[in-house]
Amino acid sequence: MNSFKNVWSDSYSIQWRDTTANGFTGIVAMMHFFQESAWHHADYLGFGLEKSAEHEQVWVIVRFKVRMNRYPTWCESIKVETWPSGREGLLAFRDFKIMTHEGEVLGYGTSAWMVISTLTRRPKKLDFLDYISQYHFPDPVFQSQPGKIILPNHLEPEYVYKVRYGDMDAHGHVNNVRYSAMIMEAFDQEWHKSHFLKSFEINFIQEALHCDELSVKLGHLENGDFFASINRLNDNQLVIAAHLMWEKHS
Repeated sequence: MNSFKNVWSDSYSIQWRDTTANGFTGIVAMMHFFQESAWHHADYLGFGLEKSAEHEQVWVIVRFKVRMNRYPTWCESIKVETWPSGREGLLAFRDFKIMTHEGEVLGYGTSAWMVISTLTRRPKKLDFLDYISQYHFPDPVFQSQPGKIILPNHLEPEYVYKVRYGDMDAHGHVNNVRYSAMIMEAFDQEWHKSHFLKSFEINFIQEALHCDELSVKLGHLENGDFFASINRLNDNQLVIAAHLMWEKHS
C-alpha cells in the first residue's frame, strides 16, 4: 500500500436518534461509532467481514472499555480514530480516540477481539495478522489491556428481558451493542439525569439467541462503582459482565 493508513479516521454527525433524554449521546451510541470504525479499518487492512467469511471465520468482540470526558450533543460533528494495539494469544486488541474536529478529546476506548470458526464456533489463531507487525501504530490509550471483570458475590435482579428479532445481528446472536442498552435500562431516568457515566467496561462471555430470557442484575459498591451482569434464565449461564463508574453532575 502506497500510503498505508495505520490510523483510520471516520467523521460522524450526531443525529437525533443518537441522543438520550438528557440531550447527549450515551454509551450505546459511542459503542456503535467505535465498532463501525473498527469494521472500516479491518476492511481496509484486508481482514474485514467479507474476507473473513471467505475463510469461514468471523470476528467476535470479547472485551470493551471506554472512558469519556464528555458525550457529544445533537448536531455536533465528531471524529473517531482507531488502530490495532497489539496481540496476546488468541486476542487482538484495537484502540480508539474520539474527538471534536476542533481537537477536543472526548474519550478513549480499547477492545479485545477473537476470530472463531463459523463451522466449529472455536477460536482460531491470528497468524494472518502477522503482516501488519511491519507497520508502526500509536501507543495504547490505556496502561493495560481490557481484562476479565470479577463480579461481586451478590447482585440484585433488576428486570428480565426477552430477546427480540430487532436485537439480532447477521450472525444469528444478539448484537453486542444491545447488551449495553440493556444495562443502561437498569438505571432509571432520574439517575441518568443526575449522573455522568465516566467509565464503562464490559466482557462478552457467551452468546444469547432469539427468544432467550435474560436476567439483568446490578450491584452497587460503597465507592460509587456499579457492577452488572446478564444471565440466561434457562441455564443461568453468565452472558455479560460489566463495570461502570458514574459521577454525579455538579
